[in-house]
Amino acid sequence: AACATVVGVMVEIVCQGANLTRIFARFSQTQAPFVEVRHLAAGEESLQALQAAGRAGVGSSQGELIGRTRPHEGGNLRPRWDGPRLVVEKASGGALLFRVLTAGVLGGDVVCGEGVVELPTLLQQPSPCTVELHRKGETTGFLLFAFSALTAAAPQRREIRCALPPQAVPQRDAHQAHQAPTLAAGAGVAA
Repeated sequence: AACATVVGVMVEIVCQGANLTRIFARFSQTQAPFVEVRHLAAGEESLQALQAAGRAGVGSSQGELIGRTRPHEGGNLRPRWDGPRLVVEKASGGALLFRVLTAGVLGGDVVCGEGVVELPTLLQQPSPCTVELHRKGETTGFLLFAFSALTAAAPQRREIRCALPPQAVPQRDAHQAHQAPTLAAGAGVAA
């Protein structure tokens, strides 16, 4: 059921895994990626900038930090996460910024890729979903996440279903028609 404009929507998100195109940690052959999720308020200037650029690139200070996963040590190109459940309150507007990062060898976090999904668009999709990740104009992979919406009008919670067995990897090819829907980075971002 679409609940895109319902006031009082709360969304639980579970980041499940990613496919990355390369190792982003400099001077290293391995990486331990993690995901940071931010809620960008409706009307934030960054939403227009994202649409104009055709990619994410908002930066770590933009929006409200919802939470982050633990680093997947040795996750390299196929990191997996099983939580925590991240809760977005007042999720009836704005967008979610998903940032896949890894710890840099010389300190500081290195961005592997970012993707943005407008919440009203997301709430009309089946769970789980994938979002395309971008970094400096380059497509750097996909992030798979599950979500569940809870509204004041419909207090029952949909079950968040895991699309991946622990060893599985979300692939993006024509042989897997049952793949979760993909939302391009910036999909549904307001002009």
